[in-house]
Amino acid sequence: MGNRSDATPPAARQLRAGLRVLGALLLIGAPLCVLGALVGPARGFFAAQPFVAGAAGKAALLGATALYAAGDLRRRLALALVVLVAHAASVALALLALAAAATGGAADLGPLDTTVATVLWALVALDGAIALALGLLIAPAWRAGPAAGGARGGAAGGPARDDGETGRGASGGRALIAAASALAAAPDPLAPPGPPTAAERRVGRLCRALAGVAALAAASCVAGFLLHGTRDAFAQLPFVVGTAVLAVGVGLLAALVARDVRANLPLTGPLAVGLLVPAVAALAFLPFTDLDRPFPLFGWEPGVWLALVVLIAVAGALAAALLRAVGTAWRARERIVHLAPLQQRALLALADTLIDGRHEERVPPRDVAANVEGYLGAIRAKRAWGHRTVLTALELRPLLAAWPPLSQIEPAARRAFLERRFLHPPPWPRFAKNPTQVTIRVGQQLSFAGYYNDPRSWRSIGYVPFSRRGRPTERAAPLRLEVELPDAVEGDLLRADVCVVGSGAGGAIVAYELARAGRDVLLLERGPYVQPHEFSEDEVAMIGRLYGDGIMQQSRDFRFTIQQGGCVGGSTTVNNAVCSRAPDAALARWNDPARHDARIDLGRLADSYADVERFLGVHTQDDAVLNRSGERFLAGAEASGLAPDRLEVGVVRANVADCVGCGYCNIGCAYGRKLSMLDRTLPRAQADFPGRVRIVAECDVERIVTRRGRHGGPARAVGLRARLGGRAIGIVCEDVVIAAGAIASSHLLLRSGIGGRFGPGPRLPVGRGLGFNIGAPLTAELPDAVNAYDGLQISHHGLPRRESGYVFETWSNPPVAQALAMPGWFERHFENMRCYDRLMAVGVISGTAGNARVRRALTGGADVDYRPLPEDLRRLGRGLQQLGRLLFAAGAKRVMLNTWGYDELRSPAELSRIPRLVDDPDYVTLGTGHPQGGNAIAADPRRGVVDERFAVHGFANLHVCDASVFPATITVNPQLTVMALAHYAAPLIAAGGG
Repeated sequence: MGNRSDATPPAARQLRAGLRVLGALLLIGAPLCVLGALVGPARGFFAAQPFVAGAAGKAALLGATALYAAGDLRRRLALALVVLVAHAASVALALLALAAAATGGAADLGPLDTTVATVLWALVALDGAIALALGLLIAPAWRAGPAAGGARGGAAGGPARDDGETGRGASGGRALIAAASALAAAPDPLAPPGPPTAAERRVGRLCRALAGVAALAAASCVAGFLLHGTRDAFAQLPFVVGTAVLAVGVGLLAALVARDVRANLPLTGPLAVGLLVPAVAALAFLPFTDLDRPFPLFGWEPGVWLALVVLIAVAGALAAALLRAVGTAWRARERIVHLAPLQQRALLALADTLIDGRHEERVPPRDVAANVEGYLGAIRAKRAWGHRTVLTALELRPLLAAWPPLSQIEPAARRAFLERRFLHPPPWPRFAKNPTQVTIRVGQQLSFAGYYNDPRSWRSIGYVPFSRRGRPTERAAPLRLEVELPDAVEGDLLRADVCVVGSGAGGAIVAYELARAGRDVLLLERGPYVQPHEFSEDEVAMIGRLYGDGIMQQSRDFRFTIQQGGCVGGSTTVNNAVCSRAPDAALARWNDPARHDARIDLGRLADSYADVERFLGVHTQDDAVLNRSGERFLAGAEASGLAPDRLEVGVVRANVADCVGCGYCNIGCAYGRKLSMLDRTLPRAQADFPGRVRIVAECDVERIVTRRGRHGGPARAVGLRARLGGRAIGIVCEDVVIAAGAIASSHLLLRSGIGGRFGPGPRLPVGRGLGFNIGAPLTAELPDAVNAYDGLQISHHGLPRRESGYVFETWSNPPVAQALAMPGWFERHFENMRCYDRLMAVGVISGTAGNARVRRALTGGADVDYRPLPEDLRRLGRGLQQLGRLLFAAGAKRVMLNTWGYDELRSPAELSRIPRLVDDPDYVTLGTGHPQGGNAIAADPRRGVVDERFAVHGFANLHVCDASVFPATITVNPQLTVMALAHYAAPLIAAGGG
């Protein structure tokens, strides 16, 4: 988080370009060197495999060192000198070999008939030219001063000069001599202050020892081609010289690290490369080498296998010792537990670059990384590996463009790199562009979570947490709810009359109604039991505890975030409690024989809606502390002419009683005002039907155990297999109801082989037909503060009078969620967040076609394969245009759409751009908390998974009762419909069970 302007002088830019080209060529040359010994017409010349491996290591070491130097010339001009010295040493050693060694032997280069001496002279010419070119580039860059990496002002770690020679243009020779002082380490801006830790000091001692070993290795190579008793083994002099230069480079780098471990610890990266490459190359040579070929040493003639094994053992052991010591040092100095050092460095670099407040940031990058590290360690997501993988990819991605790892690029160049590759990506095909954009999007999410969840950032954006808003409110009392945790459950076999998997909107209601019908119910929940009085204002901590995959549940391509609750009470614990009945037209489509033929009794369903609304106290939230931007929404609807004729606007209906307006609906209401399944339904079930509802938390159901039907009869579910607190258990029951949510229920059926070709029942379209209520917000800046965060999160809605396929919802968020949805990059995003108290956000929610699919992921979780259809995006675009007119009529100064390239609209006339902006799902940011479908109700098993009794086709006692049974999306919030369907289904399940 420093100065992002790039004031690099022309001379330094030329040096940087030269180092990047050289580094890329050397890194390409390393594998080519190895391949030369394995394939091609010149294999005879590459026959001395131990030294070929060393020469490959030399190319890799110097290539990586050149890239590290190019990444930050302000601090690492010394590395350019290392590369120069190594090439000069190559020239000197080749000349020594020409003068004193036997160089008359033939060099078998396939069609080219030449001698070892000729190859050595070519090596002198090549490496000499490289050394000369580097010298000519380094000298003017050094004279250019600290912006280029010079020693003036200590920019490269050396003392400031006060004699004026550097500034007056000292000679190239004197500049190079002065540059040697750059070997004094420069401070690492991403390193913590303070003296080295004990682990870092151990790295320093190891590097000093490594420098000694390298010096001995270099001397051994020289002695090998000079001494009579070893000349035959060292006859391939070009590769012997390369191996000696590898030792020189390793020694120089090891000495540089040992000189100041804290500043130069990142330089162990090239050092490890220089040790690993020869070890790996030698290992690759073993199967393809004549292992008995002599390797004569003073009359002893062991096979060449021994030299290869010694190289593998020594280089491999040194690399392993170095990597282990460095890993321990990184963890000790950075205090990291859950991330690899490479990933933590990527986080540091991202936080330093993406959160750009022009020196007004309140949370240092180190603290941002520490916050994220703690978050990733706390979540339960099976796919948390994905975010760690993304961080690794972000750190290493610059290597593909001839840059060092991301954290080793100085801030201005790092920002330029990110802008070129991510903010304005080339017009690549989607398969090539997508991974690049995904990595930066995930990196941005993690950085913002680490920054804006820190209370130090809140004052700068105008956010006041509820605990400091001066509205004293008692927190919820402990619930009268018995939930068994793994340690309290005895034995490895549970028995029940009915087993319900999932405790959310569908599972809790069906459990209540089945208990009312006299059935004994065992309710299994994968997530933890978190009481409302345990909820806190810590967004990231609550997301980790209350959401099934934290922020990890995403579509297969990581573009589409799918938020679902993962705790006792399911998504009702963390949703906005909005209760809307499904439109009549949507229900009619469900029952249309030409479409889905669900055969739902709409009269009975209407009665179920009414019963659920009474039970949960659903009402219009006129008595709540509302999101204050809602008043502007209503005024804008009227001023734009949309209301009342074209748009029905008003306060939402919700199952909330006496809302206090904390604004934390999505991270759990700590004040007991949301009448969710956790707060209302489950406690009432145990109170109203004592002994009939048993709840077990942290129980991950892995498989439904089934039995084929006899004599052509229906199959049966005879039990479940699950993991409870890490141990395997079994559940035996008469009836099974799957209510784990639209994605998890499909995944469980798929894992159990249900609907598959070899399953116990008929072929069924399990996981198919999945749809969403996709959402895209418009964020408007108003002239004055509205503090939209202070009130019910979703307080007002807009319903088009004529069915349009979309609805409007006002919404607000605490800082992290707002930052993730906020348009803009770098300082623009930072400045937008500083307008937080003046922002008004309204989302357009649009039901999609059922073209998504749930699949089994290779990693064991669920994959969601989804890409919005063009008609879905066009409908969303129409809604956003209409909403934009409303927002400008409400007084908006500007309106922002969250797109990849950042699109800000300043007048109603610019709204015509919106359809073009949203026609590419890779460009506009979309999200949802409302997956629907995948196990649709349909009379025909070719169209759906469950029948009109909510039983899986072909099964007598296996039922599904959650949003996955929706035949098509309903556009409005689906939770009330899920609960109504569960109420509707319970008598059918109770009557047909057994």
